[in-house]
Amino acid sequence: EIRRRVDECLEIVNMTKYAQSSPSKLSGGQKQRVAIASVLAMNPEILILDEPTASLDAVAESEMYEKFKDIIGSKISIYISHRMAAVKFCDVVAVFNEGRIDEYGTHDELISKGGIYADMFEKQSMYYREEAEQ
Repeated sequence: EIRRRVDECLEIVNMTKYAQSSPSKLSGGQKQRVAIASVLAMNPEILILDEPTASLDAVAESEMYEKFKDIIGSKISIYISHRMAAVKFCDVVAVFNEGRIDEYGTHDELISKGGIYADMFEKQSMYYREEAEQ
């Protein structure tokens, strides 16, 4: 059962072909994927991930979060991120500012509110659009 779970989690993070690789030969993003797979393989009841995709590019990050949603299902999961695209899929988003919750709601609610979350999301989206155009 444990081996099956490990194999499943390595597949989720697209690292199956590197399962036998030495960690020293993996890139930063690959190491981050292996770390995510190891946490998922433990099948925790509550999952707290702090910047879990910081070493991944925007496309890989988006794919990873879609996979998180599938494997985690209804378990409690908390994602800490400065990248607004990374929290777009979350059921609820809390925006902290100077140690206090400034905004709270779904991605769509916070975008329509036009506050700090919407501003950060727009600025970051603009950066990714410019990067894609180059």
